[in-house]
Amino acid sequence: MGGAAWAGIAGILKARMGAHEVINTIMLNYIAIRLTDWLIKSKTPYILGDPADTSSSRTQFIAETMRLPHIPVGSVTVLHLGIIIALLLVFLVDWFLKRTTLGFELRTAGVNPNAARYAGISVPRTIVLAMALSGALVGVAAAGEVMGVRYALSADYYAGLGFDAIAVALLARNNPIGILFSGLLWGGLLTGARLMQVRAGLSIDVIKIVQALIIMFVAADQIVRFIYRIPQRRAGEEAMISKGWGGG
Repeated sequence: MGGAAWAGIAGILKARMGAHEVINTIMLNYIAIRLTDWLIKSKTPYILGDPADTSSSRTQFIAETMRLPHIPVGSVTVLHLGIIIALLLVFLVDWFLKRTTLGFELRTAGVNPNAARYAGISVPRTIVLAMALSGALVGVAAAGEVMGVRYALSADYYAGLGFDAIAVALLARNNPIGILFSGLLWGGLLTGARLMQVRAGLSIDVIKIVQALIIMFVAADQIVRFIYRIPQRRAGEEAMISKGWGGG
C-alpha cells in the first residue's frame, strides 16, 4: 500500500501536469530515502530505530512468525518464499494485462493515448493506476527482502535498484514474462562481476561495459528507425503500460 501510494504521486503529476514520470520518481526516491534514513536514525526520540542497536542504523527485527520460510536447496537455504510469490506475480501481471478489460485499457493508453481517448478511456486515470500498481509490486519486492533476508529495515538498504529495474524492463521490452529472463541475465552479470574481479582479476567495469552494450543493441531498433525515418510498428504489435524515457 505504501509503494502504491508513493508511486501514485508520480502518476498524478504525470496525468495532471505532464511531468515526466522518470524524473518524478527519481526525485521522490531521494525524498523517501532521506525521510526513511531520518526516521531510522532519530534518537530523540526513537521513531523507527532500534534502541538496542547502538548505531541505530536499522529498525527492530521483525517477529519470527512474520518471516518468510526458506526453501531448502541442498545445503543452501538462501532462497525463501518470496521467489515463489515473485513468479506468481509475473504470470498474474501477464494475465491481467492481456486478459482483462482494465489491462487492455492500460496497454491502449500506453501505446496511443489519442486512440484511447477516442475509445472513451480515461488516460489520466490509467496513468495513475499504472504507476500505483507498479509501486505496489515494488513494495511487495521490498517487503520480501525485509521479511525473507534482512528481517529489519536498515538505513543502507538502498542500492540503486531502480536504475537496474529500468534496464531489465527495457531489455524485456516491457513483457512480464520476458522480465524473468532479463532479470536472470542482469542478476547473473551483477553477481558474476564480483566473482570475476576476485577470481580472474578482471575489473568490474568490464561487466558495466557489457551491460551498456546490451542496452545499446536493444535500443538500436528505435535508433535505426529514427535515423532512416522507418515507420513505427503498428500499435497492436507491441504494447507498453506507459510511455518511457521519450514518452510525451
